[in-house]
Amino acid sequence: MREVHGLSAHADQMELLQWLGNFKKAPKMVFMIHGEEKVMTHFAKSIEEKLGWKTLIPEYLESVVLFQGI
Repeated sequence: MREVHGLSAHADQMELLQWLGNFKKAPKMVFMIHGEEKVMTHFAKSIEEKLGWKTLIPEYLESVVLFQGI
């Protein structure tokens, strides 16, 4: 019998950057909505510098219009 005392399905930042780098077309915006603010800020900066993509860390209860006229 084997026991697993911990399991995480989360990728680290390098794995996420690698995954994002495989997109055929860049998204219009990457929203950072999960994690500690310092970590999200660092990761958003990495995405902008390495991939050239726009990122946004929304403020609490901030609304963003994704599509107009639909």
